[in-house]
Amino acid sequence: MTSAMNFMRAFGDKVGLVGYSRRGEPTGRWVRKRFGGAEYWFFGVAAHRSEAGRPLIPRRLSFFLSLRKHRDAILSLGCRRVLMQAPESLLAGRGWNWESICYRMAGTSNALDGCRYFIGRALARVFESQFIDRLRNVDTILASADSESIDRFVRRAGGRIEPERIVAFPTRVDTSHFRPMPRGESRAAIGVAETALLAVTVGRIARPKGWRFLLDSFQRFQAGHSHAMLIFVGDGEDRGCLEAEIGSRNLGDSAFVTGAVPRPKVAEYLNAADLVVIGSEGEGWSLAMTEALASGKPLVSTVVSGASAMVLNGQNGFILERRDPDEFARAMGAALFLDRAAEVSLALAQNYSVSTLARDLCAAWPALAASYAHVQVADQVADSPTPLTDMAGADFQVGSD
Repeated sequence: MTSAMNFMRAFGDKVGLVGYSRRGEPTGRWVRKRFGGAEYWFFGVAAHRSEAGRPLIPRRLSFFLSLRKHRDAILSLGCRRVLMQAPESLLAGRGWNWESICYRMAGTSNALDGCRYFIGRALARVFESQFIDRLRNVDTILASADSESIDRFVRRAGGRIEPERIVAFPTRVDTSHFRPMPRGESRAAIGVAETALLAVTVGRIARPKGWRFLLDSFQRFQAGHSHAMLIFVGDGEDRGCLEAEIGSRNLGDSAFVTGAVPRPKVAEYLNAADLVVIGSEGEGWSLAMTEALASGKPLVSTVVSGASAMVLNGQNGFILERRDPDEFARAMGAALFLDRAAEVSLALAQNYSVSTLARDLCAAWPALAASYAHVQVADQVADSPTPLTDMAGADFQVGSD
């Protein structure tokens, strides 16, 4: 949802949003909602359910079916251009006769690799082949990934997608929300003592995010820093497993899981941190990393897409080529002594500010740009650009990450 909200900030009431509704909100019809001082159209295909385990019906499948079910009602708004952010949305939207489609890949890996369902893993190759075939009919392809990841995707596509058709489009951060704040105030807000040495990681609690690896690394780090703490900011299907593992390792006094928290609270946790750690096995351009940069924090990360652009080794953090807990723990200790880390991180964050999103999206997506006389990039990005006649973009997505 964070990417969707960034588009709302950039385009204001000229965007219609399609996705899951909150519990108690209407589904199956367009309604008006408010965000960032502007009203916009929202279509809830189904009520979002936060489930601790695997849902009986995979979420990707249920979202696909919900989109197909509500096809006519979704199209009734009169949208002519659509921005999609999930492969099941692209597959469900086949034959909907959009004037123009822009697809944003949050990463370039196969969406069903590592799926929690056996049938999903078994169908991963077929699923990706269908996705690539559908992607060939998209006008603009954005990839929130680095060049190496894009090259690997192009090779997997086997010549069906020309590399020049994919525009590298990094994840954006709202620097009006994520910015340096007084450390003491942030610590008080989250209830952490000033004397604690705090490491924070942000994201979905799931196996691919590497929570077990981070626990292994933290225990080694804690051996030399007895007052260290590790906070997992987020929720996910593995939360119960993570909390059980914390208990079995007797880390209950030093490792915690927050569960889902609003974005302002995420900013407080980041500002309270001494360093931010990323242990993912692989992902798209990390939102958590851009938010840590905007908060002026040092980072220690495994090799994920975009890490080499956001973490300058020895300046604002370290990237670990190997998933070695001992090496990661040593890097955590070294990151604490990087004198210019805050300065470097804040400078890099400006490359990913949401303030340039409208301009950059119009540059990448000609069909959208044609509808604007100009795109005004202001400090307050919630101010929408020149009005767009009879246009609404629909952002299809599975949910927050």
